[in-house]
Amino acid sequence: MTRACRFVSTLILLVVLFVVIGPFGINAIGQKPDSNQTSDSTAADHPKDSSALTFKLITLGQAFDENMVPLGVATYQASNGTILTVFQGGFRSPAQAQAYLEKQIAQATRVIRRGVKKDKKGKVIGERAQGLFPVQLSDIPIPAVLWTNGADYNEILASSVPTILKLESTLTP
Repeated sequence: MTRACRFVSTLILLVVLFVVIGPFGINAIGQKPDSNQTSDSTAADHPKDSSALTFKLITLGQAFDENMVPLGVATYQASNGTILTVFQGGFRSPAQAQAYLEKQIAQATRVIRRGVKKDKKGKVIGERAQGLFPVQLSDIPIPAVLWTNGADYNEILASSVPTILKLESTLTP
């Protein structure tokens, strides 16, 4: 199963899960659980300001890549309406996470940026790549950011690069 096929099958599963369980009862990232903020206030007030974005967790699950590597998968909806898919893998060592990152980068249609990944304090925690990746049933590649953090691998895919970068910032320790 190709990366694009994995993405499409997982996305279909996530949409079905969303329809079944609905968005109720799940708190948004970037909001306090007791917040009285409405779901449309941020996007309506600041449609072009990515710093004002919040993210609502829609689904959680597990997927397997074409080599049966288990990955956690989550779908978020940003306050601007963008749907983001996040894959996360915990490996036995930083070297295994790095090897997985290299394998994924090799599938890119185009690598836009590549370098070190830093935490919020500026400490190097791994490697990072940003690029465009092929998706089955589409001639248009999808933007993604991939990175390692020690033995952990992370990947965010969505149609909006600024929204991907904001979620990456939110998920970075």
